[in-house]
Amino acid sequence: MVKTVDAVGQSIGLCSDQNRVSNLQACLNAIGNAALDTSQFWFGTDYNQRCPQGPFTQGFGCFLPQGFQIPESMSSLVFTPGTFDPVTLDRYLHVTFTSPEGQYYACGNDFEFEETISFTLDPLSSAKHLCWDAREMPEMTWQSSPGELFSLLVYDVPYGFIHGVYVNIPGNDFTRSEVVDPYHGPKNPNRFGNPYVFLLYTQQQRITVDPKFSERIPGQPFNVSEFAEIHSLSGPVAMNWLLAEGDAYAVEQQKSWGVVNNCPMIVSDEKVEIKRTVREDGKVSNAFLFANVSANPLGDGYIRAALARDEPHAELTIARLSFIPVDDSGKLYTLIMVDPDTASSTVGTGARPLLHWLMINVPYDDVNKGNNVMRYIGPAPPDQVPHFYYFLLYEQTAPLTEEAHRPYAGQSCSEALLYSKPFCPLNRCLFDVNGFTIDNSLKLVGASWFVSRRDEYVRYARVQLGFPEDEECRDVAGYNDPCMAVAGSSRHHPSILACITSAGAVVFLLLLKDVYL
Repeated sequence: MVKTVDAVGQSIGLCSDQNRVSNLQACLNAIGNAALDTSQFWFGTDYNQRCPQGPFTQGFGCFLPQGFQIPESMSSLVFTPGTFDPVTLDRYLHVTFTSPEGQYYACGNDFEFEETISFTLDPLSSAKHLCWDAREMPEMTWQSSPGELFSLLVYDVPYGFIHGVYVNIPGNDFTRSEVVDPYHGPKNPNRFGNPYVFLLYTQQQRITVDPKFSERIPGQPFNVSEFAEIHSLSGPVAMNWLLAEGDAYAVEQQKSWGVVNNCPMIVSDEKVEIKRTVREDGKVSNAFLFANVSANPLGDGYIRAALARDEPHAELTIARLSFIPVDDSGKLYTLIMVDPDTASSTVGTGARPLLHWLMINVPYDDVNKGNNVMRYIGPAPPDQVPHFYYFLLYEQTAPLTEEAHRPYAGQSCSEALLYSKPFCPLNRCLFDVNGFTIDNSLKLVGASWFVSRRDEYVRYARVQLGFPEDEECRDVAGYNDPCMAVAGSSRHHPSILACITSAGAVVFLLLLKDVYL
């Protein structure tokens, strides 16, 4: 089954099927005007508003190649200035993509697509399409006369990379074209729609591509106007473009090339629950702390409580969304782990969660060099409700004292909490994350989370603390005495602390991504 995706406004636009039949010239004029319009694309008149601090201070999403003069238009970036004349557009270029079902691995997860989708480009539409959906060579047709030869180029407008070169195309029969550079889809790692333009030229005769272009190193900028001039091409006689939106597929490609790691952008789309526990203004970063084993916000995020009972060994790696190296060696961070889903409102709430871990004065290169002021306690949901455990990373403006967090916690812990009082001191329950972070001028720069549920380990641990075994185990199929325990443990283990520390620690890799809120 093929699902057809309609472009926004395609049914009523000047270049809709119906309107092209009645007034093709109006469509072509509108395409030419859009190519000249400096307000049409992200590198145009709204660039300074979106990137007020310029191209090198706000990450890859604001990066511009050298020589840009904002605002730019499509024509000013694709062609030698002053050489594009919309009058040369004399036919319409139909471009239809079909994205078959498939899967890929990106940002630590498998992404699977179970249906084939199809969409047709409309250059006057604002519709954006995922890079994954444009990965295959599209079907392209146009009007032609007997004996006509064409060249077709696919070009990344702002960054100057070629994505396909075909010459000596007889009519619109692509099967008989000469492939100089085969089509490769967009790899935009950002959420804004980046334009990839399809340019059709007429040839005076069959051509042999100059070695300057046929033997060029992949990835080098491509000069469209020079290519057309050297090979005596006329036009462009038709043009259309794709607005490609970044997705995990493109992000993983850029990451594998060592260009930029924008996995935080993908994770930011998933961050809904996290807003319960951070600043009251609801601002969250396009960043995350990525756990290579457990804390996986792009997957189902679930780990068993038994596997996360020990304090994790954390490694912090700095990565910025920029090509410009930045020295972060003097920065300090605060790492907070909280549970807002506690069973008792005297232990934690969405606004004031239970504090599971607090480290302050963490240097940029090693979490374990920070001050571990509230040691890690693992998940132990006493109820059947899934609990979200959030890791929040904040940038500090100055060193913090080890007592700085104390005014922001409740006075005591409830008996409903799993841990006995020696292991659940004051300053964990009802922790005021908002107050603590705002009053200490902490800036959220990273987050991750996992989900945990009640399991055999939690039942075992609660029985060791004296909770009635029949109540703790009544939900266990085929329950009998003794209660189901974690593998290798005894129901008569002398202490919960010994049980908690009996296994190897879960290892977390924390990846900090700098953002601008």
